[in-house]
Amino acid sequence: MRKLILFFLCTMPFFVGAQNNSQIHTHGILEGSAVKMADNSTKRIEKINVGDKVLSFDSNGKLAPQKVKALHSSTHRIVYRVRLKDGKNLVITDDQPLWTNSGWKSINSEKTVSQDRYKNQKTSTLKIENTTKVLLGDNDTTSSEVIEIDQIKKKADTFILVLEDDSAFIVNGIIVGQ
Repeated sequence: MRKLILFFLCTMPFFVGAQNNSQIHTHGILEGSAVKMADNSTKRIEKINVGDKVLSFDSNGKLAPQKVKALHSSTHRIVYRVRLKDGKNLVITDDQPLWTNSGWKSINSEKTVSQDRYKNQKTSTLKIENTTKVLLGDNDTTSSEVIEIDQIKKKADTFILVLEDDSAFIVNGIIVGQ
C-alpha cells in the first residue's frame, strides 16, 4: 500500500501559479529548454515565473509580448526529441503541439485534441516529411523541416506555460502551443 501511494504521489502533476482545473495540461517541454522572453533574452522554462513576459506568436501571425498566467509541470516516462534541418531541436511530450506551415501538429494528435484548448482546432500528426515545416520564432518567422523524431525512454520533468491569451510561445527557437 505504501508503494502504491508513493507511486501515485510521484506521478501527480505539480502546478506553479494559477491553475484552471477544467484544463489540466498533460503535454510539456523538457526542463532546461530556452523560452524566448519579451526582451529577446532566453530563460529556462522551469525558471519562468507567473507575471514574466515572453515573446508570443499571436493568431494574426505577429510576434508580441505576452504575460505568463501559470506554469504547469509534470513528469513523463517517455519524451521525444524533434530535430530540425537547421540544427534546432526540442524535447517534448507526444501531445505537445508545434506550429507548422499546415497548422498545429504533434506526435500524437489524437491525444492533443483531447485537451480543451485544441478540441476545435485542426491538429494533425507530426511526421518526418519534406512537406512539413516547423515554424521558427525568428523575426521573419522562417521554417525548418523535421528530419528526425527520437523516442527517449527516461523519467523527464516537463513544463508548459499558460499565457493570458491563446497565443503560442517560442522555445529553442521553435513556435509551440500552450
